[in-house]
Amino acid sequence: MEESLTTASRIRRQFAAGRPPKPERWLDSRSALRSVAARLDALLGAMLAEGLRQKDLSADLVTAELAPGPDAITATDISAIVEVVPMVRYGKSLLTDAAKRVLSKPNCVVVGSVFDILDRDTTEYTRRQWATALRSDEASLQVMKKALESKKQKMFDA
Repeated sequence: MEESLTTASRIRRQFAAGRPPKPERWLDSRSALRSVAARLDALLGAMLAEGLRQKDLSADLVTAELAPGPDAITATDISAIVEVVPMVRYGKSLLTDAAKRVLSKPNCVVVGSVFDILDRDTTEYTRRQWATALRSDEASLQVMKKALESKKQKMFDA
């Protein structure tokens, strides 16, 4: 089956197949941003090694605010305030701006990221998309599912 996949499909399959990290590591936005940046570098490296174009990559960072609770210092639940922040648009890195945006908000946590590769090996160019959650609680998984659906919907509306 692997032989029948396009190059972009193989890369998507390779990078979408991982198991998310333990959620307690991801309350620290700096660590989460470093992990996402490393994953983004690895993805771009794999794309370039396979002959794909850098400009065919787009990626978004999905963030949320911690829900206020009786003890704000130990709050770990996310609220309904979710933001999708561009990290890469058509191969151009916006990661520095995304990091500044996240780190400027003290209650902001990184929930995950959504990746998008343009597959030029199909008769009609296809976008290969997937989401990677950095938190495994139910609310975070729902947020990531909606972020991916929203990205796919925007693709059809365009």
